[in-house]
Amino acid sequence: MRKSFLGILFSIVLFFAAVLCNLDLSSLPTYAESTSWTSSVSNITYTNATVYARVDVSERENFQWAGCNFFDANGNLIAQAGEVTSVSGTYLNIWYDINSETGSKLVLSPGTKYKYQFYVTYNNIDHFGPMCEFTTLSNSTPSSGTTTQYDVSVNYKTHVQSYGWQNFVKNGTTSGTLGKSKRVEALQIKLENNGYGGGITYRAYIQKQGWQGWKSNGVSAGTSGKGLRIEAIQVKLTGNVQKYYDVYYRAYAQKYGWLGWTKNGSDSGTKGFSYRLEAIQIKLVKKGNAAPTGTSMKACYDISKVPVISYTTHVQNYGWQKEVTNGKVSGTVGKAKRLEGIKIYISKNQSGTSGGISYKTHIQKLGWESEFKSNGAISGTVGKKLRLEAIQIKLTGNLANEFDIYYRTHAQKFGWLGWAKNGAISGTSGYGFRLEGIQIEVKYKGDSAPGSEKNAYRKLDDFYLYLKNNLIPKYGISKNNQFSGVMTSENAYKINWLYPNGILSAKVYDFDCDGKNEMMVLRMDKKYSREIDGYYYNLVAEIYEKENTGIVLKASKVNLYGTCNDEVLYEKINYDVYFNSYIVKKNNYPYIIFEYKDIGHYFSDGDGIIIFILKYDGSNFVEVWKHSIGEYVATIAELETYDEFVQWFKNIGFNVSKDNISWKINNPNECIITNDKERILNFSSSDINGGKGYSNGKDVIFKYRYTDYTKFSNVLNGG
Repeated sequence: MRKSFLGILFSIVLFFAAVLCNLDLSSLPTYAESTSWTSSVSNITYTNATVYARVDVSERENFQWAGCNFFDANGNLIAQAGEVTSVSGTYLNIWYDINSETGSKLVLSPGTKYKYQFYVTYNNIDHFGPMCEFTTLSNSTPSSGTTTQYDVSVNYKTHVQSYGWQNFVKNGTTSGTLGKSKRVEALQIKLENNGYGGGITYRAYIQKQGWQGWKSNGVSAGTSGKGLRIEAIQVKLTGNVQKYYDVYYRAYAQKYGWLGWTKNGSDSGTKGFSYRLEAIQIKLVKKGNAAPTGTSMKACYDISKVPVISYTTHVQNYGWQKEVTNGKVSGTVGKAKRLEGIKIYISKNQSGTSGGISYKTHIQKLGWESEFKSNGAISGTVGKKLRLEAIQIKLTGNLANEFDIYYRTHAQKFGWLGWAKNGAISGTSGYGFRLEGIQIEVKYKGDSAPGSEKNAYRKLDDFYLYLKNNLIPKYGISKNNQFSGVMTSENAYKINWLYPNGILSAKVYDFDCDGKNEMMVLRMDKKYSREIDGYYYNLVAEIYEKENTGIVLKASKVNLYGTCNDEVLYEKINYDVYFNSYIVKKNNYPYIIFEYKDIGHYFSDGDGIIIFILKYDGSNFVEVWKHSIGEYVATIAELETYDEFVQWFKNIGFNVSKDNISWKINNPNECIITNDKERILNFSSSDINGGKGYSNGKDVIFKYRYTDYTKFSNVLNGG
């Protein structure tokens, strides 16, 4: 290093004065009384030490030079360190690693006392600090110095994306950012007040590069200006200080958040997932003291430790497929080929955790297998042409405590379903749909799912089965030009006048409230031809399980409405529902709204309009609200069976028997529709067909608009 002429000259004069005059150098005054010095020593080892000083001046000065002279115990000058500063201010910090700053020319001896003196130059005058001393380590005995050297602390800072270098923090304080999705790109760590000797070393696991070399004592680890994230770190103490302290640290990782604490060189962060490290905390804990407390998460998540799952499927016409591993598709997509069997096993496990994998399938005609299969055994069938419809997969043993197993299936008509995990069902039930493909993936607990977990299992559940078997006519709906009949007997189709004129169609209007209309979901399936006494249509339920579902049944066609807005549903009831109508709203508001408009033809004692709401509680339908025009008010409490359904009709005055539920249908184009409540209440058969009543076979529907939406909304919301 360059040294000022005055500094060198002064050192020479000082040296000869000390030798010739046997002066006590520590008692020498400085050249100016306006300076104030603070000196200390740290990182003392057997052969090295780091010395530190701070000089304060009374007025702002331009510091030209800073240096330190090193002496043996007798005051003999043995080395110098110095440098041009060009710093302006009222104070200056100076520190030197003796071996480094003297170019390794000065190698200290163990158990030896040394002296040092800092100086600075400003206004072309050298200003000297006090003479200080220290002793290098000998036989693991802590050194003595001029300051307290046993309360060691760790200082650290991070270089953060978009923000740059943060300020130094210490002893467990967070460095970095939380919740801002900013990567840590570099870090510096150093010890303070280390009177034991030794130091701290650390390294970073860097995007695209892997582990970087070890850095020590404040040198930057990581990168700067390259936009590369740090994904994991290792930190450890060196030298004598590690006999007195453990260094604990933890990382805040993308997707995981705060990980668990680890110590003394172990991995902290993630490896192989391409997740950024966003913040760190570091603590020194004295030997024997308790470790820091925090999250139960692992300290490091290493993708190489995730068990590898291998699986193969037996596909219609193709047979067994080639084995695939974590997350890849086994089976087919877009070829309408059924899965018939599957084998799954763990092909590689470097996690150090024991366990296995079990699975079972739901098979066409056979249902669920009675027992789980394990570790490569066949689940399903081969050679029987039976489709798989659903599957359950789970980890066993200690693996289940550390990892989650995710899987999803590609199902007929539905396509890819959501991800299921840990033994949950993936697939369909009640539809008779085949599985066509499958993906399986293992992840650490706490990691996010591979994708959406919504609708992993599509079940035609008891709610819809009740609807299908009770509210929707059990044996179908048939219609000719005059009548609409609800078939309640297997022989009903033999009635000659029940000639159907079309297939029940259904269109779904925005089931999931995304502003888009959905697909056709209901149809009538022709089972018999006209040659055998008529047509027999059976309702095939393909009702997709959606939230807030509305079903409106209108004579010979079915319209489905789904909405998240009660006002929309209210309007549908007001304006879009005619004659025998059903509206179903499921999940958030699990109600059935049934509107029956009658002109008195099938009531024994009068005319009326009855509207009521049934709530499905998971097993029964319970009346929660009713509205009537005329004399008739529904009085039901529960409807569990078909007999109870028939009895309910009887209770409201509808002349019905178990084998004969039918009524005449109107033609809306030939009917009177009115919101006039008085006309409805005073209606008689003389109002139509010139006073001849129903002799022309034409009926009338009345429409009464509800004006109390608030009451209706309160009912839907549990009021």
